[in-house]
Amino acid sequence: MSKHACFITMAFFLAFVNAFSAEVWDGSVATSFAGGTGTQDDPYQIANASQLAYMTTFMMQGDRYGDGNVTKGKYFVLTDDIIINDDTINYPNKWSSIGFDNNNSLYVFSGYFDGQGHRIIGFTSWNTGKDVTEAQFCNCGLFASVSYAKIRNVKMTSVYAKSYGFVAMSASTTFENISLYGVFEDVCYPITSENGGIDTLIRIQTGGTCKAGGSGI
Repeated sequence: MSKHACFITMAFFLAFVNAFSAEVWDGSVATSFAGGTGTQDDPYQIANASQLAYMTTFMMQGDRYGDGNVTKGKYFVLTDDIIINDDTINYPNKWSSIGFDNNNSLYVFSGYFDGQGHRIIGFTSWNTGKDVTEAQFCNCGLFASVSYAKIRNVKMTSVYAKSYGFVAMSASTTFENISLYGVFEDVCYPITSENGGIDTLIRIQTGGTCKAGGSGI
């Protein structure tokens, strides 16, 4: 085998190994991000599901919204695929939406989130958004509530959601290059917007099964 062919073979092998190198979430919440200071040049780095779940803890350090919101003007990036569940038959790990705490308080995300093309695999939400409080309603997406944010380059696969699969409540936010593929029940839209909110939806793709037969898939 030539050196050139050997190099190509090794490159494909490393790419294959890297694609399956992400760790499966054990349900824990990290105590910090992988790195970064939150600036555009040095964004907060999220390398696994525990660190993604830490975003809520981080947000609780400030106000729920407004100038005291710690995500306002801050930058966050994924540095690897995020595996919430690899068992996509039983989905043992239930996700609590980013910004939704155990006291049913809601913290709004108002920063910049770039998935950098990485996948979020095996997300599930069991909240249908019916017969619950407004805050509880928002615990049914990857993000609970976003406002004046920009979220881009996020790919969600093997989704099982009984309601909104990406954002439960959004206002004045730009979404770019977002894709969701999986099974959606009851409410089959990836995002819902507050009345009067102005969102820019750029290339949101959804695919899979909508058991309610509604739009959005």
